[in-house]
Amino acid sequence: PLAHALTEYIQRCGGVLSLEDMQQHRSDWVEPLFTNYRGYDVYEFPPNSQGIAALEMLNILEGYDLKSLGHQTAEYLHLFLEAKKLAFADRDRYVSDPTFVDVPVERLLSKTYAEEQRARINLRKATPYFASGLEKDGDTMYLCVADSEGNVVSLIQSLYNGFGSGIVGGDTGVLLHNRGSYFSLDPRHVNYLQPGKRTMHTLTPAMVLKNDAPYLALGAMGGDAQPQIHVQLLSAIIDFGLNVQQAIAAPRWRSGRVRMAAPHKGQEVGGQRGVDEHLERTIAEVVMMERRFLSGVPLELDLLGHQTIVEGLWEDGMGHAQAILVNQDTHIFEGAADPRCDGLALGW
Repeated sequence: PLAHALTEYIQRCGGVLSLEDMQQHRSDWVEPLFTNYRGYDVYEFPPNSQGIAALEMLNILEGYDLKSLGHQTAEYLHLFLEAKKLAFADRDRYVSDPTFVDVPVERLLSKTYAEEQRARINLRKATPYFASGLEKDGDTMYLCVADSEGNVVSLIQSLYNGFGSGIVGGDTGVLLHNRGSYFSLDPRHVNYLQPGKRTMHTLTPAMVLKNDAPYLALGAMGGDAQPQIHVQLLSAIIDFGLNVQQAIAAPRWRSGRVRMAAPHKGQEVGGQRGVDEHLERTIAEVVMMERRFLSGVPLELDLLGHQTIVEGLWEDGMGHAQAILVNQDTHIFEGAADPRCDGLALGW
């Protein structure tokens, strides 16, 4: 009855979902992908999730002595931003439903390929690249749980945009998502719309193992920012020794394409406060940064060729992260919640 009610209402609204589609739907139990980053096994969802982008970023960054650069310095952030561009270029080219397309997972996650990618990074200049669009509005939640028996769960759920499609299936009470937004109508595109196909999606819960045992469960809402947030948190914890709450609360950045308009009050573009309220709207690849970074860092990134936008002290659009770290020496759980949202760390 529920499937009939949903499909009937969707078709009445002009949709093409059929009862046969509902009958053929399946949920798959998949094996996560992983890479080893400085002795820690980091696990992410496989395609059609974008989790592979976070792993490729880590492989690229592993070849640098990040600690010597200092946490959150311009030189440090430059490497992260360039690694993100490279990983997202691969994401947008290859990641789709693996039952329809051949995703070269082994090649993308190889350390040899990471070396090749590192060789493309100019340490003194940003390389222009336009990644897929960023969405601030969304309807994603993340949670993680750990118990005394060693079980750890990292879980994420999303309707994509706020309230998904904005459509409730008749009187069923079921709110319908709009994840199909990532499909393309271009037959040459890896995510070309086809019957029964699952498009690339941004949902990426993560887990880290140390000595083959759970060490860290983490995740965040934030669309395209999710892999970027994962890598920022992992570097802060593994490379610089921050505790999990410090890592989540640290100043955050996100990179991608946005529609530029007049800067809102208090916003800075390129490290400078915006004054023109009549700027023409354009699409640009930018680095959005919270105001808590050291004041000179955005300008230093601009000099390297990045375009920065300095936003609020605690910016909602930077994603909402939550995490649990399992201290394997003390057997104490360290829970952390993002001060940018209404998340909460609880123990019982």
